[in-house]
Amino acid sequence: MNVTNTTKNCDFDSDVQCDTIYGLRIGFGTLSLFGCFFILVSIALGRTYRNFAQRLIMHLTIAALFSTVPYFMGSQDDGPTCILQGFLMQWQDASVLLWIGCLTHSLYLNVVRLEESVKNEKWYMAISWVLPFGVACIPLIANKYGNAGLWCWIVNDSWMRFGLWYGWLVFGVIGLFASNIYIFHRVSNKNRQWQGTYNQDVEAEKEFLQKQVKPLIYYPIVYLLLSIFPLINRVQNAANPDTPVFWLYVLHTISSPLQGFCNVLVYISNQESNFWHQWTVSNVKRALGTRRASVHEFDISNDELEDHMVPNDEDSTA
Repeated sequence: MNVTNTTKNCDFDSDVQCDTIYGLRIGFGTLSLFGCFFILVSIALGRTYRNFAQRLIMHLTIAALFSTVPYFMGSQDDGPTCILQGFLMQWQDASVLLWIGCLTHSLYLNVVRLEESVKNEKWYMAISWVLPFGVACIPLIANKYGNAGLWCWIVNDSWMRFGLWYGWLVFGVIGLFASNIYIFHRVSNKNRQWQGTYNQDVEAEKEFLQKQVKPLIYYPIVYLLLSIFPLINRVQNAANPDTPVFWLYVLHTISSPLQGFCNVLVYISNQESNFWHQWTVSNVKRALGTRRASVHEFDISNDELEDHMVPNDEDSTA
């Protein structure tokens, strides 16, 4: 992609600054795409979608993948492509935020209330896919998507931007920060209580947390860290829309597309030592040709877990 042709819609006077922003956006967006594809292929190869925690990661990865696509569309003049870019950014950025919220809610149920969260999967999908789609349609109907400088989004309408994104982002970041501190505190307390003890109930609870909590617990932290500079830049944009700050845009441009890449680092860190053995030609062919197995929330058959879990009408345990 020839980024120098897109500088006509850049907020900065220097072509070098504009080309730097576009180059960073494409470069880090490419890393994110590779990360997302790696996670999705790994889940397919290992057929770990039978585990509910892994399905949450899968949904989050799909949202992160689609949220990266607009970064490859350049800076467009007003028109259908510009509208599509703005719509995708609004829809998928909100979807990533809501999937992180649903993932945190699942952790809360698992850690604090010791409940299964698979029963909420349909609600999670409705909240994180359908709701942001409907919200993204509001600027579309109001004809508010257009060139916003470095990319297409909601044109200068502070109230609509705050109501449809800034407000969600600020509320979401504060809520995620508080919730995850509490969850980490509860997990730490459990680990201290378990030291030097052994019984079947404790081991069953440990295995449940290992299957359902450990794979998820760091994704909200990654999202919070990556949201810091985009949030600061958006606040500065709202306060001084005619005075963009180049270094804030650089940090924003680096942080925003990195969700998929950072997620894959977390994903790999949670894998077993034999994880790389599944990446063979025969396994790839088998994954593509094997029918999807029945869905389970976690792959342990431990009767003692029933003493710790609230009964669920759905047959979701292995």
